[in-house]
Amino acid sequence: MMMRNILIIGTILFAGVLFGQTKKNVSKTWENRDSEIAQKVFSKYQEKENKKFEAEKADLIKFQRKLKIEIINEGETEKLNQIFWLKVVKVNDGKFEQIIKTDSTKTEIKRNYDKSIWRDEAGGILFERYNPMKISQEYVSAKNSKGINETDIENKEIYETTNPVYSFSLRIYTHRKDFNAMAKTNFSKIINVYSEDKLIKTYTFTFDELKKLEGIQILDFKLDDFKK
Repeated sequence: MMMRNILIIGTILFAGVLFGQTKKNVSKTWENRDSEIAQKVFSKYQEKENKKFEAEKADLIKFQRKLKIEIINEGETEKLNQIFWLKVVKVNDGKFEQIIKTDSTKTEIKRNYDKSIWRDEAGGILFERYNPMKISQEYVSAKNSKGINETDIENKEIYETTNPVYSFSLRIYTHRKDFNAMAKTNFSKIINVYSEDKLIKTYTFTFDELKKLEGIQILDFKLDDFKK
């Protein structure tokens, strides 16, 4: 009788273990299937988003143009200093060579802490896994003897892009070297903007106008917008 009870109990325990293992295997199988399904759904979603992303880039590329900025400074340039900043934005095509060229000795390309020369559209650092729609490159005044990005003024400055870009922004702050704001100053600045070698916009400023404006700001100028 005791042996029989032991056999019955053993059978029940074995069946319980077997059932538990079977349930565990079935659960694991369903988990694997759920994981595979989720991965397939995510892959399809990612593929769809990538195609959408590339289509948007291709559409934006249509509006890119080669840029040329000609700056003509006339008058008492020897009495003045300026702080210069130029940013060009292009669609991210995976090419990261220098795109701005100039003969100016008063400006230099702005580099990141790792010596790279490209940033995201807003000017933030580009990370290896970060793939923004647009990227930007900047030119700034060269550092003077005091280590400040400020220089004297050349009579003529030309900045060109070697490849088409989407837009540009330009800031220039001009002031007298002696900081005498009351002194009369004979000076004018002309900025000509060319798109594909065609003049599309001219800005003209006297020194008095520059003082009132507290510097020149041309922001987010899109080169396909000829009415700007």
